[in-house]
Amino acid sequence: MSEAYQNSGVPEIVFQDGFNGGVVLKSGTRLQCEVSQERVSLVDLDYTNNQGVPCYLFVAKAEHDSDAGLRTLELVVRTEHDEPKVKKHPDLRAAALLGRVIRYFDEYGPQPLTHMEAYWDARSPHLTTNYRHFRSEVARLAEAGPVSDAHRKAAVLTTWTGREIRKHGFYTIEHIEDTGEEVTVLFARTEK
Repeated sequence: MSEAYQNSGVPEIVFQDGFNGGVVLKSGTRLQCEVSQERVSLVDLDYTNNQGVPCYLFVAKAEHDSDAGLRTLELVVRTEHDEPKVKKHPDLRAAALLGRVIRYFDEYGPQPLTHMEAYWDARSPHLTTNYRHFRSEVARLAEAGPVSDAHRKAAVLTTWTGREIRKHGFYTIEHIEDTGEEVTVLFARTEK
């Protein structure tokens, strides 16, 4: 068993350009995996929402802008299901999976990733840990006075995404937009 499988929970064979198929994980749960130079998606075939739709656990898209020389990762990570009674997925390790997907896009894409965009929405039925943590940290900082962009950037860095993406060289926050209900963050891959 490869180290990548043990760490991320997904068999290494999935990370081939053009992979499209089902895999059975260690726990016996089944995933439908689609992998291309532009997209990696994992769908849990053993769990559906209340409308009978399978649950997307992980979707990563790499948008390429050749004119600007940018390649941006857009990411949705959901290692928990919709229902509070359903706990974390028994196999998937989100941090290791993120790292493996970044390596995959860097290796198979037209150029390595240059940016990562995070989007957190309070109105989503899948209220993210990132959103809750960001909002809590902003509220804590607001106790000392008005919240600036520097405060918001500091709050972003305390989230799961903020901590994990830095491990892959995305050290700079180029842009943050916080409307109260939506937060969009653009990280740039830069030298430390």
